Amino acid sequence: MQVFWYSRQAAARQTLDAYLSRQGYVVRCADTPETPLEGEELILLQLPPLVEEAVVLVREFHRRAGDRTPIVVLGSWTLPAEVAPILEN
Repeated sequence: MQVFWYSRQAAARQTLDAYLSRQGYVVRCADTPETPLEGEELILLQLPPLVEEAVVLVREFHRRAGDRTPIVVLGSWTLPAEVAPILEN
C-alpha cells in the first residue's frame, strides 16, 4: 500500500516512516501541504495545533484527494467542539 504522510515535524515523519516501511508500506513523506499527491492509497496528516489551521489543511487535502483516498488525521484534540469542525470536512 502506498501512503502519503504529511507532517511539519521531521522527527515524527522519520519515526512513522520507518515503522510503516518495516510493515511493508511504501511511504512518501512531505513537509509542505503543497506536495503533489501521486496516487497514494492512504493519506496520513499530522495536524497543526490550531483547530482553524487543521480544518483548512484537511479541507485542502480532501479537495485534492476527493473521495477516492481515505484520510487519517493525527492531532491533539479531545473535546467534541474541537474535533467536530475537522470531521465535517
